[in-house]
Amino acid sequence: MKKYFFVLCLFVLLLQIEKVQSQSFKFANTIDGKYAPYGIRRTSWQSATTVFKLDSTGNTVWVRDFSGYIVPSTYSNQLIGSAFDGKYLYVLEIQGVDNGSGPPHTYNPAIIKLDTLGNVLFIVNASVQPGGSYNVIDIFPSLTNGVWLLDDYAPGFTHYGNALYFDSLGQAGVNLGFWYGSVATMRELKILPDSNYIICVNHRPSGAGMGDSYPALTKIDVLGTILWRRDFIITGATFTDGLRELVMNTDSSGNIYLICDYYQNGISGVAGIKVSSSGNLLVSNLWTNLSGSNVNSLKFENNELVCSYNGTEIHFDTLLNNPCLNAQNLQLAQGNHFLGGSYTQQYSSTTFSPVNGAQLTYTPQILTDYCNAASSEEKESRTSILKIFPNPAESEINITTNFIGTCLLTITDLQGRICIKKNNWPGTKIDLNSLKRGVYFISLFYDDRSEYNKFVIR
Repeated sequence: MKKYFFVLCLFVLLLQIEKVQSQSFKFANTIDGKYAPYGIRRTSWQSATTVFKLDSTGNTVWVRDFSGYIVPSTYSNQLIGSAFDGKYLYVLEIQGVDNGSGPPHTYNPAIIKLDTLGNVLFIVNASVQPGGSYNVIDIFPSLTNGVWLLDDYAPGFTHYGNALYFDSLGQAGVNLGFWYGSVATMRELKILPDSNYIICVNHRPSGAGMGDSYPALTKIDVLGTILWRRDFIITGATFTDGLRELVMNTDSSGNIYLICDYYQNGISGVAGIKVSSSGNLLVSNLWTNLSGSNVNSLKFENNELVCSYNGTEIHFDTLLNNPCLNAQNLQLAQGNHFLGGSYTQQYSSTTFSPVNGAQLTYTPQILTDYCNAASSEEKESRTSILKIFPNPAESEINITTNFIGTCLLTITDLQGRICIKKNNWPGTKIDLNSLKRGVYFISLFYDDRSEYNKFVIR
């Protein structure tokens, strides 16, 4: 009975962990997409040296401190991520060597394999000297006993994206390049229900008229064979416009969902993209009242997408609709602008023994529903002073409110379509000549408050 009780407690804990990832705890990537009770702990955004395993109550079973240097004479040391394949934990670490004349120019990525007791089984590392910059992004489990490492390599201004496979013995195998011109920023990898992988990369192209950035997807099989590549560019985008993938996940049918930061013509927001398992664009929505800086994670459960957003959860159906969000259709051009280009690094075995770290306790948070929170905020805002006159109006309206400074102003029609949007709006008057007769809703967003009202154009 004790065994079954422990399993039940662990299952409940993992469900809680799925609700939110603390800023100090980054849990291991897993094959099934669920959070395992392993991971790394960050003491700041750029400092992580401890690896942990949790018990069913959130206390650590063991902590391993990797603050010592694997490579001698190092300048910095940081754990980036981890991957758990059901048997072993693989940890990604990077160190930099100071060249004496500024930031480190020699980088030492390392992969550390541990068993479930926290014992180090092997460490492999490489020495990278791009003369520019180098970043390891994250590490993901493989279906064939091993891991995939995603990194960015910049020998100069050009940034190449790369995915490198390591088997369970630490031997490097397949090496794939992801470059569409100028800068490639590797993002993440997911395992699909058909036992293939999907990899997402953000690109900033060198070609004119393609937008400042756009996300690209590549589907590969377990051997690393490219099955298809797709990129998604805002229609009519200029060099100052673009999309940047923030989080990605898949559903049980193999469809891929991206939540992206959106900016075009001075308008910003959050975009949602749904792509079929064969690479076809199915849905592309835009929410201009959301901010990409508040998007934290995305998961698929109970036949819906759940986005962690600024301490709340936004629940989307599989068409990326939410009952309290007014979605606009986002026009995207689907294509394949892949150019090619990759590199290889030589990894070799090394040794290092971590010390036992201080015990940790993880307390998961339960997120509130975004719509309920928005409804409460709306009720609160209705006690504020937002007056419109004249109402009904003809060619313009005057607005009085209790806020001081600038805000975001939107005017929507009965169908929820945004008709007027003004960022950093400072005034008290709005020209309505571009609108037809009818009923409209005006919204003001500033700081952590919002105000709403209704008016009529006759």
